[in-house]
Amino acid sequence: MSDILYIFRDFRWVVASVKSPKYNYTNQIAKAYDISVPKLKKIMEPYKSKFHRWVMWEKEFWKSLSVAIGKSTPEEVKKIFHQDPTAYAVLHTSIIKYVDKLQTSWYTSIVLSDVFAPKKKLLQKSWWYGGFDDVLLSCDIWLCKYDDRRNNTTNTFAYACKKYKIQPEEVIYIDDKKGNCVLAKRLGCKTIVAKNSLQVIKDIKKILKI
Repeated sequence: MSDILYIFRDFRWVVASVKSPKYNYTNQIAKAYDISVPKLKKIMEPYKSKFHRWVMWEKEFWKSLSVAIGKSTPEEVKKIFHQDPTAYAVLHTSIIKYVDKLQTSWYTSIVLSDVFAPKKKLLQKSWWYGGFDDVLLSCDIWLCKYDDRRNNTTNTFAYACKKYKIQPEEVIYIDDKKGNCVLAKRLGCKTIVAKNSLQVIKDIKKILKI
């Protein structure tokens, strides 16, 4: 057995995946403003970080983004963050069941997720955050995994380790985004870049030596 005690995991793509392009909010926003997705991502990054951390309200987010783009706010974008994500997504039950078994073996399973407050409310209604030992959301703790301050002392990973009074070496972190895993690894966590359910389970077993 390894000395791993905690399993931190992202929600999107690890616990659940969006299966419909209808719920790609970045594409929807880009289409509404009539700009390219790469250009939107570059402009939106600092505002998205603040919105994720709930230090910027939704109305302020749209106003700031529109000013940065140089266009008025399209009316249709105001509904984007209020679409029910569970209508376009599926749970990765194999990963959930496997990690549930690990929880009964004294491993602690925690969700770390960068999420906008409006979407958090929709996911809470669906009970998709149920079954975990804890859930740390960016809009609740005012921190992102990768935000505009870009350092290892103000991100979600450092916050979680401090909260649970644990060493990063005791943690496996799972995320579909390589950049987030790089940050967690830099802190000292073991990391898994999620590509599919079987691969995630195989990599967890390899790290836990079981």
